Amino acid sequence: MLHDAIRNANSQHTVYFLLTAYLDTLQFGRKLPEHLTVLPIVGLRDLESRFEKLVAEFECELRLPNSHKFFVLLEAVGIFDLAVVRVCQLLNEHADQSADGSSSADPHRVQQANAA
Repeated sequence: MLHDAIRNANSQHTVYFLLTAYLDTLQFGRKLPEHLTVLPIVGLRDLESRFEKLVAEFECELRLPNSHKFFVLLEAVGIFDLAVVRVCQLLNEHADQSADGSSSADPHRVQQANAA
């Protein structure tokens, strides 16, 4: 469900909001190091950095038999990977709209303003 919400997020704010809620649950369980779950997430660089650290943690856990953190890390890596991809997509969409001169203005309001 969280994967779908991130995949369909319409703004960066929504992605960060969903990740914040997810990290809150991880903090409660204390299954991951604090440097990975500390809030807030401060932009794309922070998000990418945490993703890289999660992957490194995951790779370490792969070497340990019967790791108690394996499934938590597997889930977190997937969620952060998707979040990084979605934020990048949203940034590219915004850049494309700016380059095209497109506006996010409501066309109905523009028509009303032109009619006045």
